Amino acid sequence: MSAFRSCLDGDVPSVPPSARGLEIARERLAVLDARIAAQTAARDRLAKALEAESVRT
Repeated sequence: MSAFRSCLDGDVPSVPPSARGLEIARERLAVLDARIAAQTAARDRLAKALEAESVRT
């Protein structure tokens, strides 16, 4: 991932990444997307439960 550190900091490297480097980055991005989706779903469930509890009290 260190090959993409400059991308995360805003600078695009002057040398294009390798095909394997791009594949790894896409795989890691997919994992992050899945984790974010899971966290969003958990957050939404919590918000819904809190709203339901507020209506009951």
